[in-house]
Amino acid sequence: MSDHLVTLPDAGAVRHDVLDLLALVGHFAAPDSYPPGRLEQELLARFAGEASVAISDIATWLSGAGIAILDQKDLVAQARAGNAAPLHTELQAQNDRGVIQLLAVSSADQLADAASGRPLTDQVAPCFLVRVGYSDADPYGYYYVGLPGLSHTQTRIPWQNVLVAGITDVLSVQPPKPAADLSAATDALHIMEQALATMQAAHATVQAALGIASEQSI
Repeated sequence: MSDHLVTLPDAGAVRHDVLDLLALVGHFAAPDSYPPGRLEQELLARFAGEASVAISDIATWLSGAGIAILDQKDLVAQARAGNAAPLHTELQAQNDRGVIQLLAVSSADQLADAASGRPLTDQVAPCFLVRVGYSDADPYGYYYVGLPGLSHTQTRIPWQNVLVAGITDVLSVQPPKPAADLSAATDALHIMEQALATMQAAHATVQAALGIASEQSI
C-alpha cells in the first residue's frame, strides 16, 4: 500500500489564505507562465479587496489564465444526494493522472486532521481546499486548506470529514502540457518526407515498367 500524490511547486507566500491556494494552483498548472512574484501580485490585485471569493470567480480567473479546468458539478450533485462514491472514485483516478482539485465546502469546522482527529478550526464557515492525492491504505486524502497556517502545508483529512463538511463545488485542474519536442517533430517530418520520396520513386519505377509517361515528361 502506498500514498498517491501530485507534486506541487513552492508557490511562495501571499497574505490571504485563499490566495495562497490559488497561487499554488496557478504555479502547478502554468509553471512557466509567471516570473517570480507576478502571479501573487495578479491575485492580490484581482481578489484581495473582495470580502469573499466565489467558486465562479475562481473558475473565471483560471480560464482567463489559460488553465484547463473541469467542473465536477454532476458528480457533486450525486454526492450531495447521498451517492458520493462516484465523486470519490473520480477524484482518486484524477490524482493518479496528475490532476489536482479545488474543492469548496460549506462548514470548515467539520474538517479534522486524520492523525489526531482534532478539528482544523472551530469556524462554521465556507472553506476552499486543494486536493493533491490520497492514501490507498487509509481513508484520507492530502489537502492544502484555505485556513490560517494550513495553506502551505499538506494536511491529511479523512474523506468522510470532507463529505460532512458539505462539498458544494469541485474544479479539477489539469497538469501543464509537456513542452513540445521540436527535435522529435523535425525527425518525424524528415521521416515523412523520406517516405513520400520513396513512394514517388516507387511510383515512377512502376510507370516506367508499364511504359507510362510521367506527368513531368508530358
